[in-house]
Amino acid sequence: MKFEELLAEGTKRMRVSAIREILKVVSQPGMVSLAGGIPAPESFPLEIMQELVEMVPAKYGAQSLQYDRTEGGMFLWVEGPEGMDMEKLYWKSAERNVVYVPGKFFFANPGEGFETMRLNYTMFDEATIDRAIAVLAEVMKQAAK
Repeated sequence: MKFEELLAEGTKRMRVSAIREILKVVSQPGMVSLAGGIPAPESFPLEIMQELVEMVPAKYGAQSLQYDRTEGGMFLWVEGPEGMDMEKLYWKSAERNVVYVPGKFFFANPGEGFETMRLNYTMFDEATIDRAIAVLAEVMKQAAK
């Protein structure tokens, strides 16, 4: 069996990140980068930054905080009870408008990761996450019967 046949479909389509490749080069010792992106820490105006960190949120509140959806997001890796197929549960939870990534797609060997899932928790507010976790808990309880 070829290694490529073991990969999940999404992994097969992944390409090298040009930015990461550039950062590998510019972060080498002695490299001088005029491309930006990796500032010299000794050039940071720490006194001014300290003032701004205290003043800006006090003056402008939550508007001063920047947040956007990240490309990669933040994830929780969940391991369910032994024998619980998280891909089957995926379809049951999807019927209730809650989805996640079944963990088996992150494993190279067939038969591994069936009891695992990856959850993203950065894209929604706390109330939405609470509702989604409640749905997952109900679906898992029903499957355990």
